[in-house]
Amino acid sequence: MPEDRFGVGIYFPPYQGIPEGLTEGGDTVTVNGIEVAYRDQSEGSGFRYCFAAEFTYGGCRYQVHAMGNSDERVFWDALDRLLGL
Repeated sequence: MPEDRFGVGIYFPPYQGIPEGLTEGGDTVTVNGIEVAYRDQSEGSGFRYCFAAEFTYGGCRYQVHAMGNSDERVFWDALDRLLGL
C-alpha cells in the first residue's frame, strides 16, 4: 500500500483557477484560531484515511489533500503544524 501523502495548494488573490467544491458537504473545525473546512473522503478511496481541507490565512486560500494507510492522526498532526501549533 502507498505511504502517507500530504499536499498543499496555495492560491493568491483573486484566487483564479481554484478548484471548487473540495470540502462541500463536510464539516468545520477551528485550528489555532483559523476556521478550517474539511471533508472525509476515505470511503471507497482505497486508503485508510483520505481528507480534503481548505482555509484562508494571510489573504491566501489554502487547499490541503492528505491520504495514507497509517492512522488518520497523521493528517491532523500535519494540519496542526501547518497552522503553527
